[in-house]
Amino acid sequence: MARPKRYKRDETVKKAMDYFWKNGFSGASIRDLGKALDLHPGSIYSSFGSKESLYLEALKLFADQTAALWSESMDGGGEFYPSLETYFRKLVEDRTNPCTCMIAKTISLGAEQNKELVAVGQGLIHDFRQTIASRVELAQEQNEISKSLCSMDFACLIQVQLLGIRTFADTGPTQDELFKTIGQSVRLLRRAGKEV
Repeated sequence: MARPKRYKRDETVKKAMDYFWKNGFSGASIRDLGKALDLHPGSIYSSFGSKESLYLEALKLFADQTAALWSESMDGGGEFYPSLETYFRKLVEDRTNPCTCMIAKTISLGAEQNKELVAVGQGLIHDFRQTIASRVELAQEQNEISKSLCSMDFACLIQVQLLGIRTFADTGPTQDELFKTIGQSVRLLRRAGKEV
């Protein structure tokens, strides 16, 4: 009996993620959030405790989905740069939600002055940078990236490109323009990865 309830909770968190991603934290009133989730506002409080708690679950789901897409694209044993280009493309193919990173939006908007949400967002960004750095180290072992580069510094550079591409995708480029920009970004990273 607990299994269906868990499934419904997971589905609710997914819907909340989609809603918060589009509307932000303060742009989501409990009443509008309840409509989007097909829940009475009281049910949100009884299930999640607060709007902040639901937002945190949604933010962590976003991070998990981003990490899963990274693993799917980068952990298959393929070459680093073609895999990275595939990852960037997959991030911006689906236009049902904004492409701009929900975690970055949480941090940059200060989650409307909610320090806990900002701190969690910063932690998630840092954790993902560590994940990128681990894959960079593997690429260094395979001589795809110069061993003279600090893996964490190169991961920062990749993350900057990633966040920029996601934001650029929401400015209205055509699919061709977007994919051309992704290709150029990966070529720039490839050049930077050869620095000695």
